[in-house]
Amino acid sequence: MHKELNPELFGESSVNRTRVVDGNAASGMAHQQVLQVDQKLAEMRVQNHSVIEQMNRLTKQMNDFIRMSQSRFEKMQAAIEQLQSQDQTLILENNQKLNQLNQKLGERKSLDLKAQEMIDRHNNVLKSYELRLSQLQKLIVEREQQIVACTAALNDAKMEISRLKRF
Repeated sequence: MHKELNPELFGESSVNRTRVVDGNAASGMAHQQVLQVDQKLAEMRVQNHSVIEQMNRLTKQMNDFIRMSQSRFEKMQAAIEQLQSQDQTLILENNQKLNQLNQKLGERKSLDLKAQEMIDRHNNVLKSYELRLSQLQKLIVEREQQIVACTAALNDAKMEISRLKRF
């Protein structure tokens, strides 16, 4: 038996196939085997076509999924960039506010120190005033005692003069 390749494997027409089969087939059994092989080949072609269609659908679905995923990723990337931009803006604003607060705090501390210095000076003036006042009060008390002593001496002298006038 002579072996020959199926011409439909390479896309040859069915007319050439039938001539080759009719010319070379020695028996009906060989012809039947060739028909069975042709039928199996036709089934395989149908299955192959079905697989190709499924692969094409799957490829299309994958491409659609990739496009949707890319679109989502681009949207997420844009949202992330926007959030980062807002975050940077907030950081700058917070840093500016913090610097302003630090500056105000420094000014406040400086004013507090000046106020404390003024209070301390005022307290020192008051202490010196109180010291002078107490010294003046002591002096007044001493003067009053001197006045009382002088008044008593004057009264004694008046009494002595009046007694001497009587004699």
